[in-house]
Amino acid sequence: MILLTNGRKALIIWLIRLLLLVFPALLLVLELLHEAPLVGILSGAVLFSLTAIYGCWYLPAYFRRYAAYLDGDVIRITHGVISRRTTVVPLAHVLTVTVAASPLMHLFRQRILTFGLPSHRYWLHAVGAAEAELLVSRCNTREVGK
Repeated sequence: MILLTNGRKALIIWLIRLLLLVFPALLLVLELLHEAPLVGILSGAVLFSLTAIYGCWYLPAYFRRYAAYLDGDVIRITHGVISRRTTVVPLAHVLTVTVAASPLMHLFRQRILTFGLPSHRYWLHAVGAAEAELLVSRCNTREVGK
């Protein structure tokens, strides 16, 4: 069984994204504090609360429980914050594989893989670059119709 994901790197990437998203909103809150102090205080409290809940609780909890393993010819994905779920994706049923990465993900050598099956799509987050190449080569080498 091969571990495909790195939750710690994914958590860092998502926290950087969260900070980049919150920064312009923080500038707006500071402007509101100057123009309308009560609205600025309320907006700042809401922004701070939502950022703290999402960044300090949800994201760490999600990526602590998120893992994907290559087990023979299947991928086992475990995920979920409140309730834990396991998804099994057989490589024999995969029709398409799409590999994507943002510049920040390239910096951390992480990829997002999308597996297209006849009836569903499954996304694998936080896959290392070497593991992504391994999965793509596994899907490319299987025989058609098998």
